[in-house]
Amino acid sequence: MILAVTGVDDVHAKRVAQEVEAIGKALVICDFAQFGAANGASYAMRQLEHEWTLNLSGTNIRTRDVEGVWLRRPRRPKLEALSDPLEREFARREWMDLLEALLMDLRVPFVNPLNAERDAVKPLQVKMAQKVGLRVPDTLVTNSASDAISFAARHDCHVVHKTLTAPRAGFMDTRRWSAATVAALDELSLAPTIFQEEIFGTCDIRATIVGDRIFAAQTVIDETNETPDSRLSPRRMQAHTLPSGTESVLLSLMQELGLVYGAVDLRQTGPNEYVFFEVNPQGQFLFVEIQTQQPIARAVAKLLCHP
Repeated sequence: MILAVTGVDDVHAKRVAQEVEAIGKALVICDFAQFGAANGASYAMRQLEHEWTLNLSGTNIRTRDVEGVWLRRPRRPKLEALSDPLEREFARREWMDLLEALLMDLRVPFVNPLNAERDAVKPLQVKMAQKVGLRVPDTLVTNSASDAISFAARHDCHVVHKTLTAPRAGFMDTRRWSAATVAALDELSLAPTIFQEEIFGTCDIRATIVGDRIFAAQTVIDETNETPDSRLSPRRMQAHTLPSGTESVLLSLMQELGLVYGAVDLRQTGPNEYVFFEVNPQGQFLFVEIQTQQPIARAVAKLLCHP
């Protein structure tokens, strides 16, 4: 049995479950958001023996039967029955301590390994990408308004900015440096932001890496679009062939980061020339699979069942 740690409504998990079933195994969704309500857990210790049991919507599952774990998009317990915010946060922390202990105790293959998921932060990604030989944009991570202004001036204001992490609620896109950016710099002291030189090119590339396989897709850049964030300007994708040298350094990057799955964003700037932006260890892939017919879900299922 494969345990997918994600939301019960995750269409990616449901799609991969179909492929896992075709292999002859089962994929079960374990939604952390439902613990304290529909889901429960027990950990019994008897001298040198111990046993974990999960109750997922009324079905008991022993973790000894788990063969692999997909850390797809873990959520935190909602605990809506607790109206007091302090009590809710205390109970949530109790649940997370137990559930994280469960994950760390499992001696099965993970996609991705728990520590790698935590360590693959964007500043480290840029450093490691440069180390393995990928071209990266000039980058500044700061909460200093003066440093941000100096950085923008050095690049003639051809700069984009984005968050270090994805917010739990809502969506924050990558934006170009503008008058609105300057007006908001007084708030920069509250939290750091990533600033990067804007890279101009011909195509955006999404390279979905599953184990040692790379499924690349391209979209032509719309020069008239106001936003540099392709998620806000969906365009037709088609399969793309990366040079073998680029594939090799991407796999080296994944090895350096300890990841076995990731969605890499690149920009093609010329023939066989690519610039690395970031890798999302929990990146979505269904929109690529649907448009390009590349068998990504099947590859994920095989990685989970036969690592």
